[in-house]
Amino acid sequence: MEYTKSQKYNIPELMSKIMGPNPFKLQEEMLLNHKIPAGSIV
Repeated sequence: MEYTKSQKYNIPELMSKIMGPNPFKLQEEMLLNHKIPAGSIV
């Protein structure tokens, strides 16, 4: 799977603080087929 949206968070400063699976990639995969209306607060 190609994680296009989470690539912008792939910086060393942030990645050094993450333990375990990358939460940005997990979130992108979980929301893949969900339709969230524009302007919604998540």
